[in-house]
This record gives sequence, structure tokens and C-alpha cells, in this order.
Amino acid sequence: MSGPTAKNATIVRKVSKFLDVTVDDSLASGVSFLGTFYDPEPCTSATRPIAHTTQVAALPSTSEKKPTHMKGAIEYSSLLLHREFLRDFSVVNAEFTKVAALVDDLVASCDAVTRALRMGREEGQQLLLQVRVLQGDLKDVTSREQQVKSFLEKYQLTPEEKAVLAGDINTTFFEVLRKVRSIHESCKELLSMSHQQAGIEIMESMYVVHASALERVNKYVINQIQTVLAQDVADIPKILISAMRELRERPNLWSKAMDEVVRIRRTVVVRMFFDALTRGSCPIEMQAHDAIRYIGDVLAWVHQSVAEELELLSVFFRDLSDEHPIETTPRDLLDSIYEALCKHVRVRVDQAVETTCTGAVQGQYLVTMFRLEHLTGFYSHTLSVIMGSNGSIVLMLVDCKLLLSKLFYDSLKLLCDKLSNTQIVAPVDLSVPSVIQDALGKLRHMLDTVEGSLIPQADRENEFSVILNAIVDPLLTLSTLLSGDMERPARMVLQLNTLCAVQALLHQYSFTASKVQRVHQILDRDVQIYITSQVETLRRFFNFDDKLEQLRNQEPGVALSAYPMAHPSVMRDTLHAFITHVYRTGSIAVPFADKLNVVRIRELVQSNVALQMCTNYNLLYDAVHNPSNGYPEPTAIAQHNPGQIRTLLDVATE
Repeated sequence: MSGPTAKNATIVRKVSKFLDVTVDDSLASGVSFLGTFYDPEPCTSATRPIAHTTQVAALPSTSEKKPTHMKGAIEYSSLLLHREFLRDFSVVNAEFTKVAALVDDLVASCDAVTRALRMGREEGQQLLLQVRVLQGDLKDVTSREQQVKSFLEKYQLTPEEKAVLAGDINTTFFEVLRKVRSIHESCKELLSMSHQQAGIEIMESMYVVHASALERVNKYVINQIQTVLAQDVADIPKILISAMRELRERPNLWSKAMDEVVRIRRTVVVRMFFDALTRGSCPIEMQAHDAIRYIGDVLAWVHQSVAEELELLSVFFRDLSDEHPIETTPRDLLDSIYEALCKHVRVRVDQAVETTCTGAVQGQYLVTMFRLEHLTGFYSHTLSVIMGSNGSIVLMLVDCKLLLSKLFYDSLKLLCDKLSNTQIVAPVDLSVPSVIQDALGKLRHMLDTVEGSLIPQADRENEFSVILNAIVDPLLTLSTLLSGDMERPARMVLQLNTLCAVQALLHQYSFTASKVQRVHQILDRDVQIYITSQVETLRRFFNFDDKLEQLRNQEPGVALSAYPMAHPSVMRDTLHAFITHVYRTGSIAVPFADKLNVVRIRELVQSNVALQMCTNYNLLYDAVHNPSNGYPEPTAIAQHNPGQIRTLLDVATE
């Protein structure tokens, strides 16, 4: 079994080795070539295989010499291969020789190029040196050109800018004009260096250009003023404002423009004033019958117009600089504009005064003059804040105020004289007489006028004190001018009612505090006088006065009952009559106290009179109960103690 097994293994190995052989074209060609040595038929040149495209010579076909022919065939095939290689290599060698010749030519050409490049490099270096020199020259030329360009831009106008100055006046025009002014100012730098001649020539040329441009601006401004400012409500364009700003450099041109503004606006203001008087939905002339309303509307229109004109004129004075100072101010222009309006306003004031003098009664005339005087004084002060104290219309209103003030004080003097010379008849109820009520009514109107004004609170009292004294002081003394047949208590009650009415009126206004205090002092004094007089009257009525007098003058060691006027029976009758009156009435009647108009004063009088009468009773009661006075059975003489009397009279216990 071992023999066949080994043989099979050998076969398997050979088969595996054969299977591992890679078959390609060269192997297949070699195998085909070897197959020709074992073919029984003789090989011919037609049937002989060719290996790698190489032709092999015919080999002997005898089987006995096959191994020898195969070697020869291989050698012959190798020979043919080398011949073919030699033939092909000869071709390659010939081509290589051509290439070598070409390379030699190329090397020669490269050498020539190298020599040319070397020469070119030397020439290029020289050229670069020349270029560097030229670049430096070009840089200098460029720098000089830039300097010349900057100089021309700084000190000369371009053709386009010259065309702008010769064209319409607009924003670009003023930009070029500012450049002209800047060039003129910049020439001072040239004058400070070594370019005086150039600086002088440029300054002269720019001055001519600037002067010519300002002349054109002046004509434009005059035309615009005549067109724009002639309207009632002027809307000033920005171009006109810029043009006016440029004219500030020439005071003469500026003055001409301002004179034209004043002339145009003066005409417009006067026209608007007459339109306000006679036209519109509510013309001012319709209120001519009411002097206060009429003059108030006129002065209110003037005040509003002045404020609007000031706002209009202030546009031309914006952005003022110290470089070009202007002596004229908006106030000066306002004064010139409204100077023409003064006479028209004065005529209206005089007309209102004349109408009031002819159509009003004395009382209405006094109040009207006061209100007109206060009205003109208020607007003169208000307008002086805007126009200054020396403004023409302010001075006119001050004159009107002085005139109205004189008329008012003349009327006030007549009123006071009339009150002083009038015999006042007191009303039955002892209320404030109608004459005094009428005077207080006029005073109330004047106080309301001051209260409704815009005068500062601190200045009202000083301003109105003279008028207040001129009216109130006569009223405080009017109670002494009553009819001579009037009883003294009634006269005192009437005087107290008058003082209370004056105090009540003045107390409503803060700027009459000092006068209110003075009236209050007088009122307190008169109330105490009235209380004292009524107590004295009641003491006489109840026979208290002689007994109290005897009590005060009692001699030491002498009993009070020893005096006839203080006899026990007399004392009993006196105290009994007083107590009976108190029990029957429940109070002590004060003559005319019920006629007092002010409840507080009436209650004060009654309570103080009752208190003092209780005090007097208390003195007599103590005297009766004093054992040293010798009154028998004092409880029978004075049956009620002072506390009971106080309770009956509703007097608070001290």
C-alpha cells in the first residue's frame, strides 16, 4: 500500500505545481515552439511557430537528432533575436546621434542665450538704475504737482465755482462764498512768509470776487424782503437767513437790509392793526362801547403782535459772533416798527377815556379809570420786558397810565369830598348805609382788578396801599357824620356794622393784610367801648353804680350798711329788681345789640355785658354777706348766689 500511495502523492504534487503555473503569452509561445520538435510531420517554414514575432529557421525533421536541433534552433533563434536587436538598436543609435547633435546645437544655443542674458542683465541693471533715478524725479514732480494742486485748491477758485458765483443764489453759492472768505483769510499766512507778492495779488482778487458776490446777495436780500416780509405771516426761507448772515460782514449793507425790513414790517403791522379793528369774525371796534374790553383787546393785540415780530426778527440775529459785531438789536428794530403804531393806539385810549367821561356815572367812571390805569400799567410793564423801558410804545403806555392815574385820583378825590360833605342818614335797622355800601362796591371792583392781575404778590400791597388808604380811611370816619339826633348806642352799633363790612371786604384779599389788621384793631377798640358804655348804662338802670361807688370809697371801720344809699332795704330792693329782671327775661338786654350784623360781634357784646354785670352782682353779694358791713339777714337781702345768676345768664364760670 505504501508504493501506490507514494506515487499518488507525487502525482498530486506535480498536478498542484502545474496548477500553480501562471499561463501568459510568452509561456504559450514557448510551449508552441517546443511542440514543433515532436511533430511526426516535418516542420516547414509555413507551419513553424514564431516566438515573440521572431522568425526561426527550419530544423531537421529526423527524430533521432531532435535534442540537437532544439539547441541549435534555440541558439539560432537567439542569434536572430540579437540581429534583430542590433538592427533596431542601430536605428535607435542613429536617432540618438541626431538627438546628440540637436543637444549640442541646443547647448550652443543655450550658451549664446546665457551670454545674451548676461549682457541683458548688465543692461537691465543699468536700466534699473536709470529707472530709480527717474522714479525719484517722478516722485519729486508728483509732489510738486500735488503742492501746486493743493495751493490752487486752497487759494484759487475752480471754473465751476466761478460759474456758481455768477449763477443763481442757493446753498452752493454760499458754500463757494465761504471758500472765498476762507481764501482771503488764508492769504495772511502767505504774507507772513516769503510769498508777500502772491498773497497780496490773491487777496485783491478774492476781495473783488467777495465784494461782487455780496452786492448780488444784497440785491437778492432786498428783493426777498419786499416779497416775503410783506405778508402778514412771513415764512422766512433758509436761503434768506443765510444771505442775511453773509451781509453782517458789511455793516452798511446790513443796515440797508434792516432799514428795508423795518419799512416793510411797519406797513404790515399798521395794516394788520386796522384789520383787527374792523375785520374778522369779531372786530375790536365792536367793543368800543365797553372801554375796558375795548382797550384790553387793543393792548392784547399789540402785545401778541410785538411777541410775534420779535420772534420774526430774531431769526436774522441768530449765530452772532464777536468777529462781526452788530450794534443793532431786535429791540431797536421793534421800536422802529411800532413807533408808527403809537399814535393809533393813543387815539383809541383817548377815545375810550372820552367815551367814559361822557357816558358813565361818577361811580362807574372811578372804577373804569382805575381798571384802565391798571390795564395800561400792566401792558407797559409787560412790553418793557420785551422792548425795553425806552421803547416808543412803552413810553406811550406810560403816558397813558399817568393820564389815567390823574383822572382816577381826581375822581377819587371828588368821591371822598362828596362822602365827607354828605349828611348820612342811618337806616332803621342800623345796617351799613347805602352810600357806604356803594363806596365798598367800588372798592370791591378795584380789589378784584388787582387780585386778577399778574402783578407779583409782594408788589400788590405796595402798589395799592395809597388807593386803599384814600378810600378806607374816609369810610372809617363816616360813622361820626351821622345825624345829630341819633342815640349814642345806635351810632356805635352803626359804626361797628360799618367796620365789620370794611373788614369782611378786605379780609378776602391777601394783599390788604396790613389794612385788615388796622381795621381789626379799631373794631376791637370800638367793641370794648360799646361794651363798657352798655355796662355803665345797665349799672345805672339797676342802681348798681352808686352802691359800687360807695363800696370803692368805703371808709375803714365804717359798715357799708350805714350809708344811706347802701341801706339794707335799698340794697334788698336793688338786688331783688335785678334778680327779677333776670328771672323774667333770662338775659340782660343790651340796647341795639340785636342790630349788629355780625353774629360773632353780637354774641361777644352780649356775653361780655352779662359777664361784667355778673361781676358787679358778685361784688354786691360779697359785700352783703360780709359781717363787717352790718347787714342783718344777708340771705334775705341777696337770696341768690353769683353762681345761680351765671347759670341764669348762661355765663361761663371763670
